[in-house]
Amino acid sequence: MRLPRALWLSLTVACVALNAGCDSAAVEPSPISLTIATGGRGGVFYPLGVELSRLYTTGVPGVVARIESGGSSQNVKAVEEGRAHLGFTQADVAYAAYRRGTDGDPHPYGQLRGVAMLWINIMQVAVPAKSTINTIDDLRGRRVLVGTPGSGTETLARIVLESYALSYEDLRPEFKGFVETVAMMRDGEADAAFIGAGLPTAAIVELSAAADLRFIPIPREQVTMMRAQYPFLQPLLVPRGTYTWLAHDVETVGVSNLLLCRKDLDEELVYRLTRALFDALPELRASVAAVRFIDLEHAPATPIPLHPGAARYYREREITQ
Repeated sequence: MRLPRALWLSLTVACVALNAGCDSAAVEPSPISLTIATGGRGGVFYPLGVELSRLYTTGVPGVVARIESGGSSQNVKAVEEGRAHLGFTQADVAYAAYRRGTDGDPHPYGQLRGVAMLWINIMQVAVPAKSTINTIDDLRGRRVLVGTPGSGTETLARIVLESYALSYEDLRPEFKGFVETVAMMRDGEADAAFIGAGLPTAAIVELSAAADLRFIPIPREQVTMMRAQYPFLQPLLVPRGTYTWLAHDVETVGVSNLLLCRKDLDEELVYRLTRALFDALPELRASVAAVRFIDLEHAPATPIPLHPGAARYYREREITQ
């Protein structure tokens, strides 16, 4: 049966319109919602996370990024469980989690993959300038701020204390983030604070504006002892002049930071995220001081397997094969 010409034209127009709608939907996919697990305010993870979320949202087509605050152990757990796509952590925390999990969740975190090694977190043990505390041994029985549970600061603080045969039972620990640490030290509610972050650390700058400080050293020979069990640790200095009041170098310990992601994150997406990060380094250095210590040549040396998307970027830059 032949259709009337008018009806045939109507059906043709409808089919064209339907196909056009399908084509439009195909070229305009829904944006990818990307969660970045950072750290507490007053550290360096947080401001870099803010800058990366802005960079990825405006510079990587189809991506809308947001941040959530955590700490090194919380971040690896968030990425492992799919609550975050990217996360900042310390190299020792990432390696331990990948191999055996965390203290509260002891199973290998097989979803973790490396994107880039970043700067080094340096431990700064701050006390009031007039304090009678001169060594880590002197912390026995004192009120000591050690960071939030599972954070990079808390993990490293525990290692330092153990190397001096001290445990939390030997002191009066307070598990606080950077903001609360500044407030408690400023108000005289704590005797000492462990603060691990890139240099200069915003929390130290803020605290020293309100109170006179000095640092307790962690000598190189002590760090050598720690490295027998924790080879990721490095003997380092807080260089004089890092803060206006710091007149001499202070020996301490540090560990590298890492940007990681989920194993199942799309390879092309991770490639574009990695490239965007390194393309924007000059811009990021202007807003996050620690970024100036990121070295592209060392970025692929992650303690856990690289994500294929990140590995592709480093091959293109002829850093890896």
